[in-house]
Amino acid sequence: MKPILLTTIPKAGTYFLAEILSEIGAKNRHLHVAKNHAENLLLFGEEVNKFTPSKAKVPLKIDQALYGVQAGEFVFGHIAKPLLNEFALKNFKIIYSFRDHKEAMQAEFYWFREIRRDMQDEFTQYSDLSAQDHFIKYLEIFGPTRVKLFKFLDMWKTEPGVTQVDFNKFRSDSKYAKAKIIEIGTDIGIPVTETR
Repeated sequence: MKPILLTTIPKAGTYFLAEILSEIGAKNRHLHVAKNHAENLLLFGEEVNKFTPSKAKVPLKIDQALYGVQAGEFVFGHIAKPLLNEFALKNFKIIYSFRDHKEAMQAEFYWFREIRRDMQDEFTQYSDLSAQDHFIKYLEIFGPTRVKLFKFLDMWKTEPGVTQVDFNKFRSDSKYAKAKIIEIGTDIGIPVTETR
């Protein structure tokens, strides 16, 4: 059994899959890992963090966040392959959840515009626009960097030994979801029966 890194396209089931990992017996370290910080999900409570995660950010480089994660424990985030060193690639079990890039950007836009309470200025200053015009503005501002991030994240699709999860299929196809949960359990060394 190895420590686990759950890495996802934004809005591809990050928290949802983390909950599933917990349910099948992996231990959540409660760190949402990013490039140069981690969100400590115990600092204010997970529900608060989903809406105001900036309050829970602590300055941690990826190597620091991954250091000390024990076998059977997991952390999660949107971590692209080039950000990890050889130690992490060799010693962590990596699970990658992906979805269509356009759908991911639409879902992220909705999340920032309608749900989050700590939106960047780029969102709040255009809140008077219609949703359609605001989405166009979002694509102008964030589109190029998001597409670049998604391409880096999708490098996991060709990495040997990475467990792949098609998030759209996971949500829409119960047989796929059940088989994938069993596969994940086997891959992380915590077997899950079909009944469970």
